[in-house]
Amino acid sequence: VDKDVAVAVQYFRSAADQGDAEARNNQAYCFEEGIGVDRDAGQAFKYYSLAAEQGNVKAIFNLGLCYDEGVGVAKNERRAFGYYKLAARGGNQKAQYNVGIHYSRGIAVKKSLVKALRFFLLALEQQFTPAQVRIGSYYQSGVVLPRNSSEAGRLYQLAADKGDADGQFHLAVHHLSLIHISEPTRRS
Repeated sequence: VDKDVAVAVQYFRSAADQGDAEARNNQAYCFEEGIGVDRDAGQAFKYYSLAAEQGNVKAIFNLGLCYDEGVGVAKNERRAFGYYKLAARGGNQKAQYNVGIHYSRGIAVKKSLVKALRFFLLALEQQFTPAQVRIGSYYQSGVVLPRNSSEAGRLYQLAADKGDADGQFHLAVHHLSLIHISEPTRRS
């Protein structure tokens, strides 16, 4: 079978028009990114909404992104958070992480590192790389979690092994922090 983006989009459209939630989510993505169709943020939002109404967790997460970034709709951090939280309950690791980010920074909700940790841990259970780095930094700094340098290093290593630049950076800093350099003595 040859790769043909236009044919794929045609089949997504046909399945979406018949009410298939996954096809609606994929059709929305095609409109959002201009894959096989002209970019159309309004159509992307429409199809994400239709799929989300059917309970498609990916589409619910994507609606959160639309509200977060103002794609096809006015930017609204509170609504973004609501969709992220709904998708997080459905097990979406990216949504779990984004809920954690909102709590950790106080975006559209009262800042709570304890609540943030709970959602980061959910994403970590699914081996979501950014959560590995975030939880690693909590262990490294002793914020919210007890300081545990070896656990921080283990989590950074997991992320770094996946090629994650943030994980690699944190792992490098972690290794440097293990080197104890004393103050040089000056000769008088």
